[in-house]
Amino acid sequence: MGPVEVMVFTFTRAGLVASVGPVLAEFVASGHLGVLDAIVVSKSASDALVITDLDDSIIPAWSQISTAPRPMLSSADAELAAADLSNSGAALLIALEHLWPEKLTRLVEDSGGALELHARIDQQSVAAAARVDA
Repeated sequence: MGPVEVMVFTFTRAGLVASVGPVLAEFVASGHLGVLDAIVVSKSASDALVITDLDDSIIPAWSQISTAPRPMLSSADAELAAADLSNSGAALLIALEHLWPEKLTRLVEDSGGALELHARIDQQSVAAAARVDA
């Protein structure tokens, strides 16, 4: 299994979640990513949390994007993601498996090499480093 990353995206309206479908489908079809789990969290008018597993009614053709889902995201994850949501907003929590590192590592190992380090650097750190080097 490749590295797994959880991402949380927020939307001003729950209906906007479907906008990510085409890009996710493209990444999955290319073999670069696999979608392990995804949920949508929204707040009702009474401020109650609504947690929904993604399906084809939320993102068209979702069942083709996430072909082998695994339960990785919890209600506790959903509560954290929803902390700053407005009543009409929504959050998409998605667990993604990066498939390309596994393929690259296998190629390197077959060539007699070895993976010594795999580190993910967050966007804020990359931006800060770019400012220092400018």
